[in-house]
Amino acid sequence: MSRRSLIMAAPLILTAISVVSTALWYRAEQVLDARAAETIATLRRDGFSVSFKARHHGGWPLAAILTFDAPRVAGPVQLPPGTNPMPDGPAPDGTTPHGTLAWGATRLILRIDPSAPATLTVGASPDQALAYTPDGTPGTQPRLWIRAGESWAHLRGVSTTHPDAHVAFERLAVTWIDGGRPVTTTLWGVAGMVLWRPHAAPDTTIAAIDAHAALLNSDALPAWLRPWPWTAPAAQIALVAPRTGETKRRLLVQSLQTEIGGAQARFAGIFASPTLTSQAPRWPDGDGTLEVDGAYAMLDRWLDWAIRHPNDDTVPIRLDPATIVAVRRLLPRAPRRPDRLYLPVTIRQGALDLPGNPWAHDVTRVLGGMPSPPLAQGAH
Repeated sequence: MSRRSLIMAAPLILTAISVVSTALWYRAEQVLDARAAETIATLRRDGFSVSFKARHHGGWPLAAILTFDAPRVAGPVQLPPGTNPMPDGPAPDGTTPHGTLAWGATRLILRIDPSAPATLTVGASPDQALAYTPDGTPGTQPRLWIRAGESWAHLRGVSTTHPDAHVAFERLAVTWIDGGRPVTTTLWGVAGMVLWRPHAAPDTTIAAIDAHAALLNSDALPAWLRPWPWTAPAAQIALVAPRTGETKRRLLVQSLQTEIGGAQARFAGIFASPTLTSQAPRWPDGDGTLEVDGAYAMLDRWLDWAIRHPNDDTVPIRLDPATIVAVRRLLPRAPRRPDRLYLPVTIRQGALDLPGNPWAHDVTRVLGGMPSPPLAQGAH
């Protein structure tokens, strides 16, 4: 084809591209409308109220975008059997506990790229909140709520009932009531993958999280751990369906890790199915291991905090002041290997247990074989 012919054909080619892209955009817009209508109908059929101030389309020609202003969703939910929504005992007569779930955001954005019609992007901006209030609890204060900054989720396989989701949160804060006071854990810069398979076959994954963040802060941490930043926290957790003939699900903690002011901590273990109470989320019973690299730095922080806060009974190493001073003087001269703590961990009825008080052994090992300082009477 000559150059003159190409020039003459250019308007036709551009027109064809425009027609095709417009058709793809309208098709993506139809998919968005259908998915939104289906989700709203399902929620209302399940007893939820769904409202929003306005909805509008946009994004042509690069993407089909459906925006909901001030969306609100609220309705009843049933917790799995065995949970405890009452502040002072299980649900009466063994009935399945109920509660109310409410979610709202400033803006909800649904987006489909015509070139990737099987991937749905869901965004909430700039703020959103999810709250759970068990039935029968005094007052109307939620017992668990989650707040988030700007967030996005990329759902692959939108034609399926439970697509995989790649999520990102500018900020994610989880708050629960513990002993009558709110306790908050906040993560910044969260990103990762979430998988949800509620009808999984026996001994296969029901739900999984593989996520990381830039920074973590929590009121639930012991006082001596709060002054130091928890950076690069990451989690790989899976909930597994019961084996054939069994009824209990298992929580597999493949990895929980973070950096704490120069030290690196990693935890892994196997636990029973988690439960949610009206007072606080309770870690389920099970066993695991905790490894800490950079134990010299961690030990020095423990000792520094212990000498400045002698009445803090959350410090895992409780020594008399004279011994603390002596140990801190020895630390700079102690051999620098091995610099790792390896501890078995047992959790029973939400309480942490370090069997056999391994701290004396590990303090000795960290200090390079020097005699371990005596533990204070009654220390744990």
